Amino acid sequence: MLKEMWENPRRGYDPVVVKAFINLIGIYPVGTCVILDTYEVALVQSANADVAAVHRPVVRIVATPEGALLHPGTVVDLAQRDEQGNFPRSIIKVSDPAKYGIQVSDYFV
Repeated sequence: MLKEMWENPRRGYDPVVVKAFINLIGIYPVGTCVILDTYEVALVQSANADVAAVHRPVVRIVATPEGALLHPGTVVDLAQRDEQGNFPRSIIKVSDPAKYGIQVSDYFV
């Protein structure tokens, strides 16, 4: 939905308002379950404070690549680079947390 609002100005959405909205909530709303390129499962903890990194939120890793649940999990800023200047983790897709046995409220209450 956000992508459609951003990329299709003919829909009647003011681009300035859309950009402000995306900067406010982020591309991935808090609580969204995401799969990282490391195959870890994470929950979006917050939008990144750096507007230039809106597509790289702060996440809480809640499951290993093997599927073992982690509680409370590890908080990681996806905008942080390693010593070589690369991003150690990136989001590859959004998924349903129930598929992994994750109860989102367990990590945010």
